[in-house]
Amino acid sequence: FDLIVSNPPYVAAGHPDLKRLKQEPQAALVSGEDGLNAIRILARDCAQILKAGSAMILEHGYDQESGVASILTAQGWSSLECHKDYAGLARITIARKNGSD
Repeated sequence: FDLIVSNPPYVAAGHPDLKRLKQEPQAALVSGEDGLNAIRILARDCAQILKAGSAMILEHGYDQESGVASILTAQGWSSLECHKDYAGLARITIARKNGSD
C-alpha cells in the first residue's frame, strides 16, 4: 500500500467523557487503559503492508501526541508530523515507513 489512514479507537478506559457518549459502541471508542492499544497494533502491523517511504495517518486524542510519537518511533517509523485541528489541538499524526522495498 502507498497510504494507510485510520481513525482508530483512542479513548482511555474509564475516561469521564465516556459517560456522555452513550450512542457509540464502547469498542469504537476505547482502546485500553491509556487509549493507545489500537495505535500500538497499527504501528506494528502497518509497516508490514506499506511500501518503503509510504505514509500512515492516524487520528488520536488531543493529549496523546507524545505517546503516539513514542510508539511510532519505537516501531521504526520516521518523519513524524503532528497536525492540529481548528481548535489548535494536536489530533493527527503522519508517519513514514523507513527502509527500501
